[in-house]
Amino acid sequence: MYARSSLQGIGLIALLSVLLLALPGPVSAGDLFIHERENQTYAIGVYTDIFAIEESRDGTLILGGYTSVQNTDENAFLMRTGTDREMQWHELYPGSRIVAIKALDDGRIISASLDEWVHPESPIAAITGSGYLQMTEDDGAVIWREELPGDAPAAILINDDAIILVGWTWPPAGDPEAVSGFFSRYDLTGTLLERTEYPDVAVHDILETGDGGYVIVGNTGDPGTAVSVQYGHFTKIRADGEVEWRETYEDRSLFAITQMSDGYLLAGGTMPYGFQEGQAWALGVSSDGDLLWEEKLQGYAAYRVTPYGDEFLIAGATGPGNPLILTIQADGSVTSSHRLLNADGRFTAIAPLSDGSVAVGGWSRHTGGVDGWLLVFDPSLVPQEPQPAGAAGFTLITAALGLSGAAVWLRRREGR
Repeated sequence: MYARSSLQGIGLIALLSVLLLALPGPVSAGDLFIHERENQTYAIGVYTDIFAIEESRDGTLILGGYTSVQNTDENAFLMRTGTDREMQWHELYPGSRIVAIKALDDGRIISASLDEWVHPESPIAAITGSGYLQMTEDDGAVIWREELPGDAPAAILINDDAIILVGWTWPPAGDPEAVSGFFSRYDLTGTLLERTEYPDVAVHDILETGDGGYVIVGNTGDPGTAVSVQYGHFTKIRADGEVEWRETYEDRSLFAITQMSDGYLLAGGTMPYGFQEGQAWALGVSSDGDLLWEEKLQGYAAYRVTPYGDEFLIAGATGPGNPLILTIQADGSVTSSHRLLNADGRFTAIAPLSDGSVAVGGWSRHTGGVDGWLLVFDPSLVPQEPQPAGAAGFTLITAALGLSGAAVWLRRREGR
């Protein structure tokens, strides 16, 4: 009887020793980069910059953005990666950059791009341009393309076999404040079904609500020219785009929106989109737009936001010209903030993936060239604690020592 109980006790203590030593150390939300799962760069032309990310039904990614290739004025690109994130193909299209992508269930791709240039009649060198909306096959071959004179697309939703496109219209020469936002609905052949405009405000992002309508966010002033903003707006609209109500937030530019359990998280800054100055902010608002909290962030702009585990991940840029990435809780508490001061660039794209991870994209010079940069973070990834150098079998040796000590203790306890 004593021999059996002794062996059981020794075995139990040995097992506990191994388990305790094998447990990983505590993982802090502040250590975001320990959850980095993938890190990839892409070079299509002299410059490559990722502005949009979309996951396909097979787990591959579609990336869109800007590139500079010699002997062509087509700078907007689409690219597909494999599940290993290596480039499978890329195609160039009219415009300066692809800004939004949605993949259909049958593999076809909807994308929006914009083209911009200095207004030839503007006394203040105001920016003007056109937009493009297109459908392509899953290999990038164009099915149809619609030019949108004077429009600057910003975001796409697919709803009931219709394409919802929002953005802003370029203002007339000499009046950079005379911008208007727009909400347009197209069928899947590219035919415009309806359009609503919103005077004096740009629209940067859209999110569907549970009542069949939408919420949109943006700011006053021309995003390409205005040197300041009066306010950011959070606007509730019906299914046809008509405004139900609007809340405004002084001295804020709002670029992105995501839903929280009890409201919405808005991300932005204090300057129009693309300016390399200002102050990045995050705002928590109720479902009615009431301000719950606001949090000043590192950097000059927060361009994108998405849920990340129990928190939210924000991507943007910090001065003088570096990427910014951070995690924030629903009450505005920042749990991790990384200013990548050794990597010139910025992050302007973000996408939640089907496995719970999040892809972040933009550009960086850390490889030597100006390359598109893709990172994938997985909140469920638990890193293994490294073993001490030169201590092969450290865990087993320590467990064996624990086993020997347990045996001695049990012998003394049993009077042997």
